[in-house]
Amino acid sequence: MKNLLIYISPEHKFNSEYEKLVKVVIDNSLDLGWKREDMMLVCNFPYEYDGVKSIEVSDDCICPFYMYSGKINAFIELYEKGLITETTWYHDFDAFQICGIIEEELELNGADVGFTDYGYRPNWNGGSSFLTPRAKDIFVWMKELMYAHPDKTLVNHIEAYNVYSDEVAIKKLTDTNFNNINSRIKRMDIAYNFNLNPATIEKFKDIKPKVLHFHQHRLRRSKFGKDLINKRLINLFNKHGYE
Repeated sequence: MKNLLIYISPEHKFNSEYEKLVKVVIDNSLDLGWKREDMMLVCNFPYEYDGVKSIEVSDDCICPFYMYSGKINAFIELYEKGLITETTWYHDFDAFQICGIIEEELELNGADVGFTDYGYRPNWNGGSSFLTPRAKDIFVWMKELMYAHPDKTLVNHIEAYNVYSDEVAIKKLTDTNFNNINSRIKRMDIAYNFNLNPATIEKFKDIKPKVLHFHQHRLRRSKFGKDLINKRLINLFNKHGYE
């Protein structure tokens, strides 16, 4: 299985926040036993940290109306380059693995892609998903829908639902079961994308998360989920300049 991270930037570099995050997530992955050759750091610029080099994609991956949906363009380019050859776990930089994940436990059972949701609501969450070599057309359909309906250029995440972001696009496709898409998707356990918000924590008290998804600035202002974050991960945050 591969471990996939994607950062697409018009500035061709990490911003100050992600410059720290990329190091935390690489260190975290290596600590948890990922091999460097199984880590796919995909960027539209060169980068290297601790032996993990970026796989460079083109500026065509930049999404002009919602930067976070650029990952869909990158997925497609990776498929076109023949680089998705086995089950591949994509996750946002702030979706932190806290324990081991092996392919057998995913039980995709022939599904072409595994998507997580928000747990407290059924909407698909683009922050953690499992791609197989058969899923390219699903992302092509998402891109076609996204680019057919952009209402305006986005300036922040709050406005994401004013356009067809990747999450809105996949919801539309599954709500209508476009091309029988639902038969090809597995809804993954919330443990693979456990959002540290009060609604998720309250509803899933007995879940043991494998991936914690949270934003550092939100964590610092609240107590939600702090008990779930282990000391090893906290030490990595401190190592890279987080307080």
